[in-house]
Parts: sequence; C-alpha cells; structure tokens
Amino acid sequence: MLVPNHCWYETCDGHTRCAATARGRAATITLCAVWIFKGEHGMMRLCGTILVTTAFLIACAANAAPITFFYTGHLTQIASLDPDSPFPDAITDNTSNPTTFSGSFTFNSFALDNIPGDPQSGSYASVGGPFHFTLALGGLNFDFGGVSIGVLNNYPFPVGDQYQVLYFVNPTDDNPTGIQLSVQLTDLAGTAFAGDSLPLRPPALSAFTFTNFFFTDTIAGNQVEVAGVIDSLQVPEPATYALLMTGLGLAWWRARRSGAKRP
Repeated sequence: MLVPNHCWYETCDGHTRCAATARGRAATITLCAVWIFKGEHGMMRLCGTILVTTAFLIACAANAAPITFFYTGHLTQIASLDPDSPFPDAITDNTSNPTTFSGSFTFNSFALDNIPGDPQSGSYASVGGPFHFTLALGGLNFDFGGVSIGVLNNYPFPVGDQYQVLYFVNPTDDNPTGIQLSVQLTDLAGTAFAGDSLPLRPPALSAFTFTNFFFTDTIAGNQVEVAGVIDSLQVPEPATYALLMTGLGLAWWRARRSGAKRP
C-alpha cells in the first residue's frame, strides 16, 4: 500500500514541501526537516538537520582510519511496498513478531567537521575506499558507498542532542523514491553529548529518547518505505572486525584496479 503524500516533509520554520522537488538539483542539500515516524512510542515529530553536501564528500582513503559500528533493530512501520514487495522473505511490522534487520556503517575517524563554526552542529562525511553503509532486510543485502554522520549538541527545542547516520540519493525518473538509509538517535533532554565532535565509540542507546531507523528505495520497480527502531549499536568483535576490514580492503583494491583498466 502506498501512503499518500509520503514524500512530504515539514521544515522547521513551518513550511510544507515535497521531497520530489529536489529532483534534478545538484546533490547539495541542507534541510531542517520534521520527519514523522510511527514507532513504539507512537506518532512523533523530530526536527533535525539533514546535511548532504557532495562538495564535502571527499576523503583520502590512504590517510583514513576506518571505524565500523554494527546495528540491529526491528520494523515498526511498513509505509509502502508498491506495487509489490521485492523482498524474498516476507516482512512485517506486527508488534507481536516484527521483522528484524541488521547492518553496519564504516566511517573515517579523521573526517573533518563540515560546520566548524557551529558548536551545536557537526557534519562528518566519509566516501570512497572502505566507507560503506549496509543493510540486511527481508532476504536482501544492500551496500551503499559512503556515509554521513551528523551530531547535534543542545540544539534548540525540540531536538536536544541527536546522532544521525545517513546515506542519501535524490529521487530520479528511474528511482522515484530516491534512496535514504538512516539511523537517528534523539535525546530530547539534551544530555547525551558534551559537544558536536564525531563519536568514535557507539553512543549508548539508553541515553536517547528515540532510536529511529528509516529506509526507502525503489527496488525492481517497487517503491519501498519502512521505519523501525534500533535495538543495538556496537563495535564488532576483534576477529569479526579483522575479517570485515580485509573484505573492505579487497573491495577497495579491486575497484581501484578496475578503474585503472578503463580506457
């Protein structure tokens, strides 16, 4: 079922706009948007900055120090599987037995703050090389190259503190939903962070009021939009981390080698 007007968002200054209007623009967007989720805590409106600036998505893999966080969670809302579900395994947001999901994101611990003049907002981009944002859901595995992390510290009401991990691609004719994969942790009390620096350890979920997950994409012609709750966020075990980094390193080497062979 397609939720009517699901592409609409409300900006923090009270204006209502449609995400589809971003289609065709250069992928340089700064939005302060109020997203509406239906989660375990009911309907809620969360205001946060979404910073997707391709001009800043430049990192030197040779000088990078990758850090990987693993996450797990479960679905709380299936807003759209239109016209059909592309997932090999059935997914459900039934509260008694919701579908679970998992994934990881690898970011550059040396990433610079793209908003250095604002002590309440930090934006850190990692792209290329080993930097990825992955998702396993319903029998499908997604691997998106690049990840942006936003940190808000004592941001004006109603946000407080916020940690957002994001991969974002504008809608196109071939992909009318665009792509958005995000993990958003919000502490309305504003006590989770002491600054806007990039956390190098997973933030404790117990410090946040809401631990939201969101994913939308057009898969094999089917528009998908789901929301959920993050249940765990942690670093991998040493052995798992070694295997992960070996795999990411090989993938990066193959990509460089393939690119070098192109005319």
